[in-house]
Amino acid sequence: MKYEIASARKRFMAFIIDAVLNFAVFVFSISYADYVDVSIGWIVIGINVALLVTKMSYWHVGTTFGKSYMRLQIVDETTRKPLEFKKMVLRQTIGMLVSSVILNIGFIWVVIDRDRQGWHDKIFNDVVIDLSKPIEEVQEDEYVQGY
Repeated sequence: MKYEIASARKRFMAFIIDAVLNFAVFVFSISYADYVDVSIGWIVIGINVALLVTKMSYWHVGTTFGKSYMRLQIVDETTRKPLEFKKMVLRQTIGMLVSSVILNIGFIWVVIDRDRQGWHDKIFNDVVIDLSKPIEEVQEDEYVQGY
């Protein structure tokens, strides 16, 4: 089954959800570190755990908590299958870095691009699809009434 490409609005909402969850882990790690009176090292570990969980969800299931909640998935542009592990790792590291280098224009590009792709999507030939919006496929040999 085919699905519509996700809107910039839904992608942004998924980003906000992920940012809030990461921020919650960050605040928890600071609070916990202060509560048990430990060094700044635990705070850094907490931040890295939050980021690692987000990245692992990308690499394992092809989506984050925010994208999952918004019913979005990252797929290969031509095959429409979820990205392979290696490609997802490269997209989430190198691709995201490239998109953020010049004032995050690579992310903003989603708003103006016809295919709603950011630079990181274009580099790795992927799209973000909206699983809540299937596209009905018309079969060529389908019976047509009246003939």
